[in-house]
Formats: sequence, C-alpha cells, structure tokens
Amino acid sequence: KQAGKRGRQSAKQSEAKQFLGALNRAQQAYYLENQTFAEKIESLDIPDIPLNKTSDYQIKVKETDGSNYVIHQAIPKKEQDTLKAYASAVYQNDQGDYQTIICEADSADINEVSASSDVNNPGCDENSRKIK
Repeated sequence: KQAGKRGRQSAKQSEAKQFLGALNRAQQAYYLENQTFAEKIESLDIPDIPLNKTSDYQIKVKETDGSNYVIHQAIPKKEQDTLKAYASAVYQNDQGDYQTIICEADSADINEVSASSDVNNPGCDENSRKIK
C-alpha cells in the first residue's frame, strides 16, 4: 500500500516537472515572437497545462522583468502536503542565448521555492536544488 502511494506521489511530481519544462519552452517561443516573456500562463499557447483546475499544484508565473528572465512556480495545493514544490526559470543573456533551470524543494515540508533572478548566475534558492 505504501509503495502505491509513493508511486502516485512520484507521478504527480513528475507531472509538475513536465509542466514547468513545457512552460520554459513556451516562454522561449513567446519571446521569439514578442521580444518579451509572458507575464501570465494564459498568454502562452499550452493546451495541456491545467491552470489550477485538475492539478495537484498551483502553476504560476512568479516574476519576470520581461526581457532577461521569467520564473515559474509549481506550489503543492494545501491538501497535497506530501508533494515537493518546484520552480523553473528561463534566462536570456546579452548575446540572446537562453538558459533554463528547474529546481526541486529539498523536502515536502518546504511549501514554495524559487529560482534566481540573476541572469549571470542562474540557480535555485537555498531550500532547493537544480534538477534540470
């Protein structure tokens, strides 16, 4: 029974990571067309991301400066207290090159994590680690 619960938990966390990866790719495409990052997920053309309707996570854009970086978060909903939080970011440097990152909380006790907004030093905050 415990193994089944861990399997479902792992699948839900995998889904959150896939959503963040899709967001990172969609933000790069959006930037190519609009010369800015999207401030809202709804602005991106990603039909397979459930915007807080069916997911065990709240998926959102945390912050962006428009031209250099955008940070997303996947925050477990309150009833999902055994799931880890995630964050992702897309950075664009002065040469126009993109860099992406996905961060995972060190434990399920950490409700929210973020990525750095420093384009020259992409990374995860102190309670998380880079997984992609």
